[in-house]
Amino acid sequence: MNDEPATEEPATELDIGLAKVCFVIALAREFDSQTPLDERGDDDDDDPELADVPQSPAYQELVQFLSGLNRDESSALVALVWLGRDDYGAEDYPDLLEQAREQSGGDPVTYLTGVPLLADHLENALSALDLICEGMDSEHG
Repeated sequence: MNDEPATEEPATELDIGLAKVCFVIALAREFDSQTPLDERGDDDDDDPELADVPQSPAYQELVQFLSGLNRDESSALVALVWLGRDDYGAEDYPDLLEQAREQSGGDPVTYLTGVPLLADHLENALSALDLICEGMDSEHG
């Protein structure tokens, strides 16, 4: 990080493009609109892992996109979720990012798709970092 004030770029390095975060928010919102929280994971099928996997196109697209992220980008999303839960302040983001990187044992795709209100948490985190997704929902480069 440099010590110069940012003009258009955020002062905090996200380790993931803002457009990618905004795309995840858009996909998560679409999934949320198709699958109410009380209908997720309550199927009592014989295979509990398969029973919890929603088959909506929005969910599948979200999983596919998240699966294509590199480790740093996945860690950044996890850290943003933690920040967006309002347990931390923007100044804690570098520490959260480091913690997320160190937790390499779990599957970030499974974790992120299992977070209720994923889009809200990500938006809250961006807001805490003075970032917005305006006009970026459909881009993910």
